[in-house]
Amino acid sequence: MHHFDFSRPAIGLLCLGTARASLDEAIAFATEREAFGQPILNFQGVSFPLAEHATYLEAARWLCYRALWLRATGQPHTAVASMSKWWPPVVAKDAIEASMKVHGHLGYSAELPPAAPLSRPSWPT
Repeated sequence: MHHFDFSRPAIGLLCLGTARASLDEAIAFATEREAFGQPILNFQGVSFPLAEHATYLEAARWLCYRALWLRATGQPHTAVASMSKWWPPVVAKDAIEASMKVHGHLGYSAELPPAAPLSRPSWPT
């Protein structure tokens, strides 16, 4: 069980890394994609959810770091480690879903990676 107290925050951090990459791709796409003569990142309906999920990712990351710090300093950390296995994947899933929505229909397409630049040709099928 002692090893689980290390692997739980590590799993949380792995999920958060994936979500951060997805969020970064969504931000890059929103910066490049234009509507009504301006990048869609300028619209609150796009920028606010991205900022909200970036905040949740940061908070979840610090929860994982806290669990690992408590373990490294020899303090009780099982409860915090358990929290860092449950909450970060939930936060990551929500951030990835929000990132997919920024891409519109391309976020749900298997033909293109989610952050494919608009000028990139379609991938062969």
